[in-house]
This record gives sequence, C-alpha cells and structure tokens, in this order.
Amino acid sequence: MTIERWIGAGHVLIRIVSRDDSVDWVQALRKAGFGLTSVQGEGSEGNVNVVLLVARRKRTTEALKIIQDLEPQAFVTLDPISHAAGGYLVAPVAPSALRK
Repeated sequence: MTIERWIGAGHVLIRIVSRDDSVDWVQALRKAGFGLTSVQGEGSEGNVNVVLLVARRKRTTEALKIIQDLEPQAFVTLDPISHAAGGYLVAPVAPSALRK
C-alpha cells in the first residue's frame, strides 16, 4: 500500500458533498477529463449535491485543486479503491505515448 501511494498507481474514490449550486465545479471536473456521477441529496441543512468521482491516484492532487478552487466549502473524502469494473473511467493518453 505504501509503495502504491508513492508511485501513484491505482485509483481513488473522491466523494464531494456541496450545498453551493452557484459555480458549476462539476462541469469543470468533467472538462478536465474526470468521469463522475452527480446526484441530489438532502443534508442536515437542506439540499446538497453529492459527487462520486473515480480517478487515477496520480490525478488526485489535480482533482482536489479544482474542487478547492471552485468550491472551498465542500465536504470531501478520499478512499483507495482495490477493485472497480465497468462504468466510465477516463484514461488520458500522454502525447509521448502516441506514435506516428
């Protein structure tokens, strides 16, 4: 587990709970190439937006920065994923990996 964190292998689940609908930070995450699911929920103080985002561990800092910049009051949790199947996992291809 420690080596996996150090090299940035694997995936993480980022849960975001927000009461603010004024900034479309969900679209900002999608535009950055993150696949996510957004659902409406109800918290102790009213309606909330709950976002479930699965990302490569190497992109965790990038996702957290987008969230912090656009929705600093969001409640965010992060968990390692040992298995994920199906769904929509975005895997951007680095330009150096493309062959002509």
